[in-house]
Amino acid sequence: MPQSLVKKKFHCTEQAWLNHEAELRRFVTGKTANHAHADDVIQEVFLRALQQGAPFCSLTNPRAWLFSVCRNVLVDYWRKDHRLAALPDDFDELFSEETRTDTPLNDLLDCIEPNLAALLPSDQVIIRACDLAHQTVQQFADERGLTLAAAKSRLLRARIRLRAAMVARCGVQFDEQHNVCCRTDSPCS
Repeated sequence: MPQSLVKKKFHCTEQAWLNHEAELRRFVTGKTANHAHADDVIQEVFLRALQQGAPFCSLTNPRAWLFSVCRNVLVDYWRKDHRLAALPDDFDELFSEETRTDTPLNDLLDCIEPNLAALLPSDQVIIRACDLAHQTVQQFADERGLTLAAAKSRLLRARIRLRAAMVARCGVQFDEQHNVCCRTDSPCS
C-alpha cells in the first residue's frame, strides 16, 4: 500500500488519537491503578480504532467512540481478571451434571430462535447484536448512525415483540418479578 494512501486512510484516526490519548490514558490508569495494564488497554483501543479504517473518519464524535471502546476493553479486562480468580473448593460439586437441574431459561432455547426468525428483520438484527452477541447498545448505535436513545428504544420495542411472540407461541409465563417461571405447552413449532 503506497505511503500516501496509508497516511490518508489513517489520518483521521491519528488526529483523533493525538487529541484524546492523554485523556484516555488518565481515564484508564485511574480505573486500573496499574500503568502496565493501562498501557495494554490503551494499545487495544488504538488497534480497534485503526481497524475501523475509513468508517472511523465518518464518526461525528470520535472522542465518544474512543471512550466507549475504552470502557468495553476495560470490561473485557476485568472479566479476564475475574476468570483467573481461584474457584471455590466445591465448584465441581456445584456444577456437576448430576446436581444441575434444568431452569426455565434452558427450556426456552428451542423457543427463542423460531420466534426471533418470525420478527421483522430490524428487530432480529438488534436482538442478535445486543442480546445474543453481547454488543453494547452504544456500539450498535454508533455503527448504524443512531443516537443511543434511538437504539435503546428500538431494542426495547424488539424485546417486547419477541416476548409477546414467545408468550403466544410457546406459552411462556412469568412470575411476580417478571422472571421466566414456566411454560404451559410443548416446545415451539
